[in-house]
Amino acid sequence: MVLHIGVSYKTGPQAKKEAQEISDTYYISEDDDSSKNYFIETHLKDGKKNYFNQAGIFKPAENECIIISSNTKSRGINYNPWEDEFNEDVGYINYYGDNKRPDIDPATTRGNKYLLDQFKISHDPNPEVRATAVPIIFFETRKQGERIFHGYGVIKNVKLVTQYTGSGADKAYFSNYLFTFCVFSMKKEQEGFDWSWIEARKQAAKDKNFLSLANALAPKEWKFWIRTGDLEKVRRKVYGRSTSKKE
Repeated sequence: MVLHIGVSYKTGPQAKKEAQEISDTYYISEDDDSSKNYFIETHLKDGKKNYFNQAGIFKPAENECIIISSNTKSRGINYNPWEDEFNEDVGYINYYGDNKRPDIDPATTRGNKYLLDQFKISHDPNPEVRATAVPIIFFETRKQGERIFHGYGVIKNVKLVTQYTGSGADKAYFSNYLFTFCVFSMKKEQEGFDWSWIEARKQAAKDKNFLSLANALAPKEWKFWIRTGDLEKVRRKVYGRSTSKKE
């Protein structure tokens, strides 16, 4: 199955039920509404795999992927210090790490540690080291029971920042990391992200015989970045009209 940027995928109980009723050989047409099912598009036929039961920064298995999930459905109600910014049409996402406490070193929280390790790997000048990086996949929840796909990529920049939560006497400051992700272009894959690559990476982590398949299924821009380390040439750019109204 293939994910598309900006598309909302169902994650509620009915979506899970649909996934349970579909066999591995069932083909879903592009016109079928069940193709907007998160479980099916990520090959979760039984609805049990842990791609769903996660939030924030999640690493399902070694060498498979990291899933970034941002919950923005409650924005505007209360102050939220973790208001992430999705600008995938210009190839960038700003995402705050998972520290929330003033007495914790933000480099030691589980999610931040995953991403800091990946930052080092993805900026190593040696292509053999970059080849060990895992794709980071971006989702956002704006509405209960739905999840929007925002593409995939790697970390471009990391900044140590000060944030706060609460107000008045309850206001508390804490240190955290702001991660800027480079979102990779998918134009050579006709703007679709094939989850078969992630499945193959998962199998390759258990059985090296699947490694060649995983490499073959990797998106072209991912392969180019592994070879060159050039993020600017693989960054997603959506071109709009080049003229503006007279007014």
